[in-house]
Amino acid sequence: MAKALRVFVVLVLLFSIAALVLGVLLFRQREQLKGRNQKLEQSVLSVAQSLSAPREPFIPAIIQPLDPEQLKVYSNKEKPTDTMDIPLSQLRGIVDNRYEELFNTYNDLKTERDAHAQTRAELAQTRQELADAKQEISQLRDELARKEAELATARQRITDLEGQVAGLEANIADLKTKLVASEEKRRDLEDEVTQYKLQLDMQGRSDGDVKVPPVHGEILLVNPEWNFVVLSIGMTDKMVPNVEMMVHRGDQLVGKVRVSSVMEHCSVAEIQRGWEQLPIQEGDRVFN
Repeated sequence: MAKALRVFVVLVLLFSIAALVLGVLLFRQREQLKGRNQKLEQSVLSVAQSLSAPREPFIPAIIQPLDPEQLKVYSNKEKPTDTMDIPLSQLRGIVDNRYEELFNTYNDLKTERDAHAQTRAELAQTRQELADAKQEISQLRDELARKEAELATARQRITDLEGQVAGLEANIADLKTKLVASEEKRRDLEDEVTQYKLQLDMQGRSDGDVKVPPVHGEILLVNPEWNFVVLSIGMTDKMVPNVEMMVHRGDQLVGKVRVSSVMEHCSVAEIQRGWEQLPIQEGDRVFN
C-alpha cells in the first residue's frame, strides 16, 4: 500500500511540474499573441486612416472611421455584430473604394498619355515636314541661282571656246609632229640598246654578270603610253642595261624600273607595273 502511494505521489509531482512548465509556456505565448494583436490593431487603424485621408485636390476623404474597441473583440455572444468583423469589413470597403479610384485614374491617365503621345508624334511629323519643305525651298533657290550662274558662265565659255578652236587645231597638228618625233626617238633608243648589247657581247660579258656600283638620280621624262622613263644617270655614272632601280618620292616607295638602254648622260628604263604603288612622275628619285 505504501509503495503504491509513493508511486501516486511521484506521478502527481511529475504532472504538477509538467503543468507548471506548460503554464509558463502558454503565458509567454499569450504575451506574444497579445503584443502581436496590438501591433495588428495599430497597423489596421493606421492603414485605414491613411486610406481615408484626403490628398487635395485629387483624392477626396472617405468618412468611415473605424472603432478601435471593436478591433479588440474577437467574438461577442451578446452582440454578435459588435466584433472585429465590422471594422475589418469597413477597411475592405475603403480599400476597394481606393482601388477603384486608382484603377479609374490609371485608365484615364493611360488614355490621356496615349492621346498626348499621338499628338506629340503628329506635331513632330508636322515640324519635320515643315523643316524639310523649308530646306527644299532653300535648295531650290540655291539651285536656281547656281543654274543662272552656270548659264552665264556657259555663254561666256562658248564665246571663249569659239576663239580657242583655231588654237586647238594648231595644237593637234603640233602634237602629231611631236608624236612622230617621239617615235623616231624611240627607234633611235632601240638602236642604241642593240649597239650596246653588241658591245657587251664583244667584251665577252653577259647581262647576268653586269655589276653596277650604287648610283642614284632622278626621272627626267615619263611616257606612260609607251611604258618607259628617262633617267638622269648614264654611262658616265657606270650605269649598264638590265639594272633594276627603285623609284621613291620622299620617303614613299613609288615603284620599280628596269634599265633597257644606256647613253652617255642618261638611260631609258621600262616601268615594272607589278611594283607600281603610285603613278611615276618626273622628279621622282631612283637608286639601285
